[in-house]
Amino acid sequence: MYKACPHAGLGMMRRAPRWLANLAFSCTALLGGTSLAAPGDLDNAFGVAGTVDIDVGYSSREGTAVAAQSDGKYLVSGVAWGWETFGSPLFRFNADHTLDTTYGYQGKAENFGIRTATKVVAGDKAMVAENVWLWAQDPVSFIFYQDVLLARYDSNGIADPTFGTNGRTPTFNAGTGGNQRFNDFSIAPDGKLVAAGWTSSTSGNTKLLVVRYTAAGALDTGFGTGGYFTFDVPSIGASYQELRGVTVLADGRILAVGYAGSPHRGIVVLINAAEPLPNLSFLI
Repeated sequence: MYKACPHAGLGMMRRAPRWLANLAFSCTALLGGTSLAAPGDLDNAFGVAGTVDIDVGYSSREGTAVAAQSDGKYLVSGVAWGWETFGSPLFRFNADHTLDTTYGYQGKAENFGIRTATKVVAGDKAMVAENVWLWAQDPVSFIFYQDVLLARYDSNGIADPTFGTNGRTPTFNAGTGGNQRFNDFSIAPDGKLVAAGWTSSTSGNTKLLVVRYTAAGALDTGFGTGGYFTFDVPSIGASYQELRGVTVLADGRILAVGYAGSPHRGIVVLINAAEPLPNLSFLI
């Protein structure tokens, strides 16, 4: 069961700076050391004066991620919103920095939610972390919650039916407060997928969230509780906290960064990949 909550996404996003409100999505290229211009200058051969702009018809817009394909094309994801309207496009640009209108619908892939991280995987497919702005209802607890997922799109910008269910990972509710979010994800050496972010509780605090999926897009039920794991930083306890970035080491351990507490304290979390539950260590 879903019900619309048009402002839910704004509560999960950092407000755009005022100067951004009247701009289109913008990609910028900086020069390396081989140009006649100084390294770090805008590359004027890229788009117009070093930038490529796309107007998607919303008053406020943010870019969220960029990833390069093997053929020189590249993907750009973002989020855009106006009054009670949302969009989270995934564009593909050609190597000459023009919009690839053959990708998805007129150059933009379909989407399930707000996109926060994008990577290119084998076959120039796009793997994307998405946060759904509609509310789903848990059939057991009857709690309304916002879904989080990883989606895979084929090289044409269409949801890949060979991944998960119709191109996306399964729904789940990890907390008691209804809000949850993926900020980043990583691909392990064995092909498993690890996503990190936060989930809310009824107390108003949040917990750190780590989710592991199989390479095929199913929850890895051998990890945590049914594939996900929520926790607090032991030395800080209950507070507002979230993981912002994650990577998987060669030995399978999960390394994540974020913050916890008020005022915020930076955290580095190392999670053992051994089953059934990870062991934690913190560097603050």
